[in-house]
Amino acid sequence: MGIDPVRNKFKCFVFLSEETLKLYCRETGIDFQDSMIQWKPFDEEQKKPYYAYEAFMKTFVESTHFLKKTPTQLPDVKDLPEEVQKVIEDDMPIYNFFYEKRLKPQ
Repeated sequence: MGIDPVRNKFKCFVFLSEETLKLYCRETGIDFQDSMIQWKPFDEEQKKPYYAYEAFMKTFVESTHFLKKTPTQLPDVKDLPEEVQKVIEDDMPIYNFFYEKRLKPQ
């Protein structure tokens, strides 16, 4: 298509700032609108598909705007099961490749 794919982590969108959204819009050719940074929460009918994932999706379906990012304390990789450590080790080159190509606000 001649357009570089835009790479970003889902988590980056949950805690998006107006500046990052404007950058994303510019990179994808979407016209930024102020209505993109605030919205109505899901109604009960819209929430139904997410009920199975309620614990994970609760913040998403009840949101009305982007959230401020709070620091997350990740577990030490050494404390994780060996199988998980192996997956992390195997996947880090891929993660690092895409991390370097992520959108970065100025």
